[in-house]
Amino acid sequence: MLASMGSENVELLERIYERWGAGDFRRDPSLPDEFTLVMHASVPDTGTYAGRDRVAYYMEQFLQPWARLTIAAEEMTEGGDKVLVQVLQTGVGDTSGITAAQQMFNLWTFAEAEPVRMEAFSEEAAARKKFEQA
Repeated sequence: MLASMGSENVELLERIYERWGAGDFRRDPSLPDEFTLVMHASVPDTGTYAGRDRVAYYMEQFLQPWARLTIAAEEMTEGGDKVLVQVLQTGVGDTSGITAAQQMFNLWTFAEAEPVRMEAFSEEAAARKKFEQA
């Protein structure tokens, strides 16, 4: 269950995760061209993807092995210009048909009510430590 705080940042993320929770990962017009995606070491495809084209490339590669994938927000915590989102990522392998689920943590950074960065973590402690450094 989401703990919505009603801020513009949280409301924007609720809309994004509503689409992602339905398996819709099309480019989001609310993400600026300079948006940066950071996949931390504990996450597959570790790296930093800066700019709309690099993020789109990452997403294309990330989605390729899945017949179906969803990323649903379970809880949001807002602090300053950051929002930490606990998510449940669930997918069905394209070739194997095997269902897999993993809890993840996405840390969003905003500048002037615009999302400029998202960092993905598989460990809650690392995500919360980064969130608290805000």
